[in-house]
Amino acid sequence: MSSLRSHKLVLFFAISCLLLQEKCTDASECRQSERKALLEFKHSLQAMNSSGNDALSSWKSEECCLWLGVNCNRLTGYVEMLGFSDRLWVVAGTISPSLLKLHHLTSLNLNSNDFNGSLIPEFFGSLKKLKLLDLSNANFRGPIPSLLGNLSMLETLRLGGNGGDVTYRHNLKKIFSVGKLEWLSHLSRLKEVDLSFTNLSNANDWSQVISHLPLLQNLSLRHCDLPSISSSSLSLANSSTSLTYLDLSDNNLPSSAIYPWLFNVSSNLVSLDLL
Repeated sequence: MSSLRSHKLVLFFAISCLLLQEKCTDASECRQSERKALLEFKHSLQAMNSSGNDALSSWKSEECCLWLGVNCNRLTGYVEMLGFSDRLWVVAGTISPSLLKLHHLTSLNLNSNDFNGSLIPEFFGSLKKLKLLDLSNANFRGPIPSLLGNLSMLETLRLGGNGGDVTYRHNLKKIFSVGKLEWLSHLSRLKEVDLSFTNLSNANDWSQVISHLPLLQNLSLRHCDLPSISSSSLSLANSSTSLTYLDLSDNNLPSSAIYPWLFNVSSNLVSLDLL
C-alpha cells in the first residue's frame, strides 16, 4: 500500500510540473537568474539586526530559496515572496529595479523599514503578478505613482503610516500625496487598502472609486484630509456586502454627507471609525 501511495505522489508531482510547463526543482534550489537578481537587489540595501550585524549575511550560499526573507514555490523554485518586516532587523537604502527579473513575485512586504524618504519606484507598477504590496511605515514619501493601477492581480495594498512615530503624526505634514484615485479603480481584486496619513485632499473621486471595488473588505483612510462627498457621488454609490472594516477617522467629514454614503456603500459593516 505504501508503495502505491509513493507512486501516486511521484505521478502527481510529474503531472503538476507538466501543467505548469516548468522544470520542477527542490525548494532550496533557486533559479540562478533569480539568485543574481536578488544579489543585485541586496547591493543597494543595508540590513542590520539588533546587534548591528548584517541581517542578510545568509545571502551568499547557492540555495537562495533558503535566504532570510525569501520564499520560493516548492514545485518550480521560482521566488514568489520577499518579506522584510521582521521587527528584529531593519532594511534601509534604495530599491533596485532588479526586482523586475523576479517574474513570479506575488508578495513584496517592506513594512517597518527605512527607505530614507525616497519615492515609491514607478517600476513597481510592472510587477504584474503581485497580490500583496506592503510599503507601510517604511519611510517612503512623495506622490504615489498611478502606475500601481497596472497591478491587476493585487489583493492587498498597504501604504499607510509613512509619517514617523504614531504619537506625533498629528503634528507632521503628510508625506504621501495623491491627485485623483482613478488608478485604484483598476484594481478590482483588492480586498484590503490602507492609505492612512496620505494627503487625499484633491482626490474628489475617492468615494466613487471605493464604491466600485467589488471585493474590498478592509479600508483605512485615516487622517487623509478627505474632501466631502458630493451628492452626485451618492447617486453613483453601489451597495456592497464585502466592506466590513472601515476607518475614516481624523478627516472631519460632515455627517450630512458621510452617513448617506455609508448607507449606500455597504450593508455588512462590522467595524466603523469616524472619530
